[in-house]
Amino acid sequence: MVALVPLAGGPITLAGRYVSPSMSFTMGWFYWYTWTIFLPSELSAIAVLINLWNTTINNALWISIFLLAAVTINLLGPSFFGETEFILATVKIILITGLILLGIILAAGGGPDHKATGFQYWRDPGPFVQYLGIPGAKGRFLGFWAVLTQAAFAYIGSEIVAITAGEARNPRKTIPLAIRTVWVRIVLFYFGGTFTIGLLVASNDERLTLNAGTALASPFVIAIENAGIKTLPAIINAALLLSGLSGAGSELFTSSRALHGLAIIGNAPKFFAKTTRRGVPVRTILLNAALACLAYMSLGSTAGQAFGYFVNLGSAGGLLMWWGVSWRGEGQHGADGRCASRICGSSRA
Repeated sequence: MVALVPLAGGPITLAGRYVSPSMSFTMGWFYWYTWTIFLPSELSAIAVLINLWNTTINNALWISIFLLAAVTINLLGPSFFGETEFILATVKIILITGLILLGIILAAGGGPDHKATGFQYWRDPGPFVQYLGIPGAKGRFLGFWAVLTQAAFAYIGSEIVAITAGEARNPRKTIPLAIRTVWVRIVLFYFGGTFTIGLLVASNDERLTLNAGTALASPFVIAIENAGIKTLPAIINAALLLSGLSGAGSELFTSSRALHGLAIIGNAPKFFAKTTRRGVPVRTILLNAALACLAYMSLGSTAGQAFGYFVNLGSAGGLLMWWGVSWRGEGQHGADGRCASRICGSSRA
């Protein structure tokens, strides 16, 4: 019985197997670029969150601390990374579940101000706002695409499970189980969270703009402030910081594994293919950590503006990478899907 073995690089390596080496080369570098750009964006976002508490300390300190934490988590190996990510992911799940429930309560008038917003923001100003004040359908169209780019930033990453397959224990069991639960998280947390936000905050609220320079750009924090709840925004901010650390660690993990996978298949210098005895690609981790210093660009403007630049750049590369993942080709397997080359690998079950 033929069975495919998980490979380093996940979809990058599989693109060369099923489509063509050129597709693998292009997807691999797009994928590496996307996650390399997302890491400084996450660090910039963390600086925005901390500014809710303190604006007197230079954001360079916060960026450095969280970058060092992300590097440490990755250098300690896949097992430590997995355990840390499990804990932080649990915090994120509890956070978003609590925020959705709280949002529904506030929309129904259960907050201290007893103001029931209901669906009023769906009618006024409505879901479509003129982009940069451009009138008519053109302004609404551009607004839709601007938001689509930011939404892509949140969704890109659901494919990370494929990248980790090459380092997972018992991947035949754990990887399919993890993939089957992805859509559940998307429906409950992404759709549920977005629906709740639409009930709580007007789409033209000035505090939502990325150049506002404060953590009030978080719509949930805005809604809680509007409801007159005093202490909760700081608690949510702390949980969001842990979520940011989780994101930074995952982005460094993915970008380093993408470059490592490129090196293994010959699409990047072999220098990056070497790992430690524990399987940690230290060289790619350190390189991507150095590139994460792009986050210091936010020191010359507001951290929110820099975050917006990185989001747009990274989302563009991520969407192109997704297009590549969706491409269907025959490659080494032929039209019937059977392996036509030793490159596929096999084992007896």
